[in-house]
Amino acid sequence: LKIDHSPARQGGSRRRVTTEPITLAYLHGMIPRITDSLIHDAIQTENMVRAGRAYWQQGRVGDLEIDSELNVISAYVKGSARQPYEVTMIFGEDNPDALVEADCSCPVGYGCKHGAAVLYAAMAELSLGGHVPAIQLAD
Repeated sequence: LKIDHSPARQGGSRRRVTTEPITLAYLHGMIPRITDSLIHDAIQTENMVRAGRAYWQQGRVGDLEIDSELNVISAYVKGSARQPYEVTMIFGEDNPDALVEADCSCPVGYGCKHGAAVLYAAMAELSLGGHVPAIQLAD
């Protein structure tokens, strides 16, 4: 499994993963149940967890994609920069409950508040079947 973690080029975008329906991904068990404990383990600090939850509650997460074949969750999160940050969560192949990487295109790079926001959005999507809207990208 190789995913491009480099920042998006000016005016371009990074490779996107194709998803199968979210309910199918959850039923297959390839993406683990997202819990508060998993989120706290994946994110660097408690302040980042709280900020990520606030970002999710403010509707800053968009284009959530859950791919059970690649064990990947990805989304865009509107932060302080003009362009939304791209977040990718990769779960272990041998142990799908293990979060292997929590990468973000923000300056922190991993385990940040944007990652927390995506995990909260995924938790809501998988448990409630909620809808995560697309974020309008700045030109």
